[in-house]
Amino acid sequence: MSRETTLTAFATLHRARWQGEEAPHKPLMVLFALPLLYAALPRPSARGEGYLAGVGTGGGGAFRGAMGQIHPVDMRNYYLSSFFDEHALMRWGIRASAALAVAMVVIAWI
Repeated sequence: MSRETTLTAFATLHRARWQGEEAPHKPLMVLFALPLLYAALPRPSARGEGYLAGVGTGGGGAFRGAMGQIHPVDMRNYYLSSFFDEHALMRWGIRASAALAVAMVVIAWI
């Protein structure tokens, strides 16, 4: 569809009239339809391997990181498990948070 054809189609949209006022509902319907049209269009894309903070080894489950070491891909939130025990940190974190909450309540009552 050429630019001229599109502009002509928009120009021929008839708006509803009531007491001399035009209601812009048809152009708004076009604005509603544009995202739906965009979502329906096929996207040209190519699948590739992820970066994984290093060079992929081709297997998809590991990557070559710093100093040539091969690291497996881990899906977790905590990566310092070799330095700190996660469960011990959680226990101490809960205790510290509870103490802070109690201290705030006590200070608010004073």
